[in-house]
Amino acid sequence: MNKFLSLLGFDPKKHSVKVEMMAGLTTFLTMSYILAVNPIILSDAGMDKGGVFSATVIAAATTSALVLVGVMMMRSIVHIDFIDFAEAMPCFVTILMMPFTASISEGIVLGMLSYVIVSLCTGRYQRLTPTIYILSVFFVLKYIAPLL
Repeated sequence: MNKFLSLLGFDPKKHSVKVEMMAGLTTFLTMSYILAVNPIILSDAGMDKGGVFSATVIAAATTSALVLVGVMMMRSIVHIDFIDFAEAMPCFVTILMMPFTASISEGIVLGMLSYVIVSLCTGRYQRLTPTIYILSVFFVLKYIAPLL
């Protein structure tokens, strides 16, 4: 049982089993309510109840997975030196642009472009490799090409 609790990140000094069980029950009831009520509301609007239920289940499962991935990605933030602007700014842009663009890859591209720009502007161009310069040119062209 202790291995199971430690696997879940349960620390008896900080948490109690009762509180954790209540949190789990609350989450379960909330998800059950969403899975039950959302299809009823949308089917009353004329949509197919079975299709709406399936879409709701898929959306709930996908959202849960994305939240878990986001939490795992946020673990790396503790290693960022936020005092150093040249390091913090590209990280901030990457983190901020992922949800704003609704795309992990767009967030990474914009973060990388900001890394190159900040590195060039702060005189830290020696840490940029030829690969980063080449990728940056392609990324800039990716954004400029639709305007031409």
